[in-house]
Amino acid sequence: MAKVTGPLFSITARGQIGKALIYSRWKNIDYVKQYAVPTQPNTPAQLAVRDKIRQLANIWSHPDRPLIIPIFHDFWGLNVMMHELTMTGYNHFIRTYFPEDLSTTVIMYYVYARENDDGCEWGQTAIWGECNMPGAKLHFLNEETGKTTDITVDENGYFDACVSAEDFPAHTWVRVTCIDHPMPEIRFRTFDYDGEWA
Repeated sequence: MAKVTGPLFSITARGQIGKALIYSRWKNIDYVKQYAVPTQPNTPAQLAVRDKIRQLANIWSHPDRPLIIPIFHDFWGLNVMMHELTMTGYNHFIRTYFPEDLSTTVIMYYVYARENDDGCEWGQTAIWGECNMPGAKLHFLNEETGKTTDITVDENGYFDACVSAEDFPAHTWVRVTCIDHPMPEIRFRTFDYDGEWA
């Protein structure tokens, strides 16, 4: 695929030229590619991939608890923003969970950590969130301090804890994995009580 400027001596171009070239635009980038005859062999591997993406798309649009849909989407949008990824929250979610067995995987709807939150004592960091696996044991590692803490998800899929702000200070990266269930590693950043992201 070649990116083009002023294609065909014009401002933009769309569509194909005979059976040779196809001009299009993606994320405000004009590009041209060679025409290829579309094929749909529908092999078992292709069908399995499509089914997995269909399942993930359904989770993205209809999480187990519909009331958290905005938080769910915001969390993945923040992941994209903080990692400076050129993809949408939806694409980041699909990429994160695509290799997983969705029947056993912990799917993180959201996870936040905030230093000096009013739900904890001063000098503590509140960690809270929600996932699809009640009873799962989550493991949190602060990349800067090397400190860890484990939190168990309650019967409703919610978790929260107050930990030392010295161990989990604001503006540091945290990795969360699951001890007893498969889960892709999620990376997020703690923030201050005022709610401002660094």
